[in-house]
Amino acid sequence: MQTQQVNNSPQVGSSPKQNSGGANTKLKAECQQFEAVLWNQMLDAMQETVPEDGVLGDSFSNDVYQSMLNEQYSTLLAGQDSSPNGLSGILYQQLSSQLDTPLAKQNGE
Repeated sequence: MQTQQVNNSPQVGSSPKQNSGGANTKLKAECQQFEAVLWNQMLDAMQETVPEDGVLGDSFSNDVYQSMLNEQYSTLLAGQDSSPNGLSGILYQQLSSQLDTPLAKQNGE
């Protein structure tokens, strides 16, 4: 019985376009995660301007709940805009164009 090894690492001298299938998917996910971090920071900053009223008031449990809720909102906000005009779409276009250029051009050789 013969076994085949699967090599997912890029070959030296190979074009990034040949190896960009999985890299593009991962890059899209990373761009959406980056956008989610920015949304989370914005929601946290906006939440600080709201007066502390409610059932729990100003408590540790309320802060934890609000932090978790803002994290979920930010993930949803980052994932809802799949158009290329959203922040993650623009970031993806910029970074994927760098993936498509050969390493020799990037290094100025």
